[in-house]
Amino acid sequence: MEMDEDSVREDTDEVLVFAEKQIGDGEDCITRSHVASPTLLPQPSTSKDTVSFEWSEKSPQQSEVPFKGSPGLKVQPEGLSPFHFFQLVFCTKLMQHIVDETNKYAKILSEASSLSHARIKNWKDLTVEEFKVFLGVLYHTGTIRINYLSDYWRKDKFFSIPFFSNNMSRDRFLLILQALHFSENPKEDEPVPTDRLYKIRPFLNIFEETMSEIYSPRRELCINESMILWRGRLLFKQYLKGKRHKYGIKVYMLAESSGIVMRQIVYTGAGDPEVGGAGHVDCVVMKLLEKYKELGHSVYMDNYFNSVNLVRQLKLAKLQCTGTLRKNRKNNPKDVIAAELRRDEHICRWTDDEICVLKWKDKTDILMISSEHGDKFTSVKSRRGVEQKKTNMIVEYNKYMGGG
Repeated sequence: MEMDEDSVREDTDEVLVFAEKQIGDGEDCITRSHVASPTLLPQPSTSKDTVSFEWSEKSPQQSEVPFKGSPGLKVQPEGLSPFHFFQLVFCTKLMQHIVDETNKYAKILSEASSLSHARIKNWKDLTVEEFKVFLGVLYHTGTIRINYLSDYWRKDKFFSIPFFSNNMSRDRFLLILQALHFSENPKEDEPVPTDRLYKIRPFLNIFEETMSEIYSPRRELCINESMILWRGRLLFKQYLKGKRHKYGIKVYMLAESSGIVMRQIVYTGAGDPEVGGAGHVDCVVMKLLEKYKELGHSVYMDNYFNSVNLVRQLKLAKLQCTGTLRKNRKNNPKDVIAAELRRDEHICRWTDDEICVLKWKDKTDILMISSEHGDKFTSVKSRRGVEQKKTNMIVEYNKYMGGG
């Protein structure tokens, strides 16, 4: 995600949260908010906190934060094919959990069915091996687009695709899809879980545990927001005008620039007690990075997240931060914000703890903040091959901000 003067984001600070009345009734609706868990990082400041920032034109001697991580795979795959790497992430533990929950739910459906001839009455327990076949068939429906699932098994010459019927029967596929489950439902005498994501929470937890077990990220990380397309009825469905899919489920991700996702937070709305409410953005960043404090990672974020106070909070946790900055953030240096610059001019100010806010004029003003990179410039070539000087903040930001 290369940034130039035309790519500085202009999306608003707030997103639209749809009313609770949008959610439908039924057993599988997600209905409550998630219970917060304590964070290990310094707590973000609220609007009531009084934070003092003194800005200086003099550049301090920036101290280097040593990186203490050991990047790379902790577990080697059985082979070098894409499938072997897929197995590292979608591991046997995760598959076995899904298989067990699916078998449990299938029995519940069977007992609840009043039709003696219903296919669910003859349910045969799903195994991990059969689930792998089911996944392969399911994924292939995404590469061959047909309107109705049952049409993948049609025999006439216009639709005949032997792959599907050769690997799994239509009825078995649809039966597994009907019973597919990730978490046990609460019993009739039990309260509804307060976690809005309780239906998939075990899946998310196992994924996060697995990533920690198999891979250690390199020094450079990025935090970004993404949208999962969803147009159905859902309490915490979001609207983001700057995204390709404007309606959907908002996900915050901690990733490498290569695209490897280490952690993620599914945002469940403004009422989410874990990251919702006042200081929402700071809470998201702190939550994503809580396992990486004191390791010396360099974190890259766009102007949706960055603020002077947040960069200081990360610096206290031995985490460097670089990214774009919105001009209306609290504690920004006023003379930098007010400065009117000509093409290729720049102005910057420093705090005594080595945080730099810089404005550089290209075709438009670009505002940056960093606790790692100062006001030095380097020569780079544009897409057209034209050599141009850019501040190191922008060069490094463009290099490592592609993973989200």
